Amino acid sequence: MAKLAALATIFAVLLLVANNYAFRTTITTVEIDESSRGGEGSWKECQQKIQKCDLSECVQYITQSRNPESRSESLQQCCSQMNKLDDKCHCKALKMMVQEGQQQAGQTGTHQQSQMVDRAQTVVTYCRLPQRCEWQAVWF
Repeated sequence: MAKLAALATIFAVLLLVANNYAFRTTITTVEIDESSRGGEGSWKECQQKIQKCDLSECVQYITQSRNPESRSESLQQCCSQMNKLDDKCHCKALKMMVQEGQQQAGQTGTHQQSQMVDRAQTVVTYCRLPQRCEWQAVWF
């Protein structure tokens, strides 16, 4: 009888553990590490250049869900806008757009936040940007 009680207890514990894993939520956010790759001076320099550039098509492409036809046109226009920006500032600009979009989406838009990071990565690939962007994700 004691063995049966011990077995039932072990089974109950395993059931609770499995139940907790089934309802686990993952939230991804992008952090901008201002000190990496070129230091703070480079970050401020890029920030000034980014503010002077019209990157409205990139912002729309990354932050808004659209039909595939408008996304394609927006992506092409985004490439034109990104090519006017210094190569060293491409990733910083994209990360700023994603971060701004994530702040607008809030905690309720986890799937939307993930899509923004995916779209930003698409910009890098599709526009053939020379700098490879590193995305730092924080998982909760």
